[in-house]
Amino acid sequence: MRHPAVIPSLLVVALPLAAAAQTRGSRCDVRREAVRELDATSLSGVLVHAQSGTLEVTGGEADVLRVHAVICASDAGMADASRLVVEERRGAAWIETDLPDGGGWDRDYARMDLVVEMPGRLAADIRDGSGAISVRAIAGVHIDDGSGDIRVEDVDGPVELDDGSGGIRISGAASVELEDGSGSIEIADVRGPVRILEDGSGEIVIRDITGDVIIEEDGSGSIGVAGVGGDFIVRDDSSGSVSHSGVQGRVLLPRGR
Repeated sequence: MRHPAVIPSLLVVALPLAAAAQTRGSRCDVRREAVRELDATSLSGVLVHAQSGTLEVTGGEADVLRVHAVICASDAGMADASRLVVEERRGAAWIETDLPDGGGWDRDYARMDLVVEMPGRLAADIRDGSGAISVRAIAGVHIDDGSGDIRVEDVDGPVELDDGSGGIRISGAASVELEDGSGSIEIADVRGPVRILEDGSGEIVIRDITGDVIIEEDGSGSIGVAGVGGDFIVRDDSSGSVSHSGVQGRVLLPRGR
């Protein structure tokens, strides 16, 4: 998959987390919070490296990048070992979570939920381990995700996804290119082309696309397409029904479809 320019590696500066802790049920025995801000006047991009936890990225008009982190951990030791990194170098921002290994025991855990508020004029490059991801109202996004649902809305530029598992929902983008292991895919209101490089399994629903819709390889699951301004092409499809309506260009399907 094509990737956007990588933001250069940045000097890591670990920032201490707030010390207040409180009991919040069996899966959030210790809770801590931290808030960090960067002046975003000269920022040219944002890179997020997140491990376990949810991630919400929202664009706005302010020239400030703000990160709100919430840690849930099994005990104070796991919480103390969890680190949030927020830094800037040569106009690029880096946000990273560093969580301790629970050692394979269910009773030892740590996760960090992030809410990132950034200027909407910027694009984000996200590398995520597990947990739901929500992205809204930014200039563009590339996501490399292990597992968890992904929702992307109102992106001015391209959306690029490489996803292991979990549902994907995209509404509003200049173009979409994705590769998915498993999970449903829903794509709507794209002002340019949509290209699915590979999909392992899960239903695909695509509608209201200005450009071409091209599915290079689909494993299993139905495909439904409606309202396409360009061509609709499926190059390889193993199983599942294929339906289409309102395609202005060519329709090319595998033999027998």
